[in-house]
Amino acid sequence: MKPFLIFFGKHSALLAINPDPLAYAKRQVLKDNEAQKNNKVSMSLEIDFNEKLSITGDIASKSNLLNTGYFILQKIYHDLAVGDFFKDVQPNYKTTFPCNDINRFLTFARILEPNRN
Repeated sequence: MKPFLIFFGKHSALLAINPDPLAYAKRQVLKDNEAQKNNKVSMSLEIDFNEKLSITGDIASKSNLLNTGYFILQKIYHDLAVGDFFKDVQPNYKTTFPCNDINRFLTFARILEPNRN
């Protein structure tokens, strides 16, 4: 059985949840271990879409500068089965590069940034 890793957060954040963070963490571990034995894990996630994110020096924070619009394009590209076309055509030619990947990246780049040279 693989170990199940749990991150509870900083001590100061746990103090806001419970006056005894160690006891709280131990209860959570017991509860999660029991859930893992039953092959059931529950999670809850609260997201405030009105909260503004600030840029910090963290690596994860830098990701807000990247384009994520390609996810929708990737779904459309997959639904159009363009990759299947290249999979069928490429073996007929002596290409050593992945035609589908090149076409996909160039198409997404043109759609996401049409004014870029």
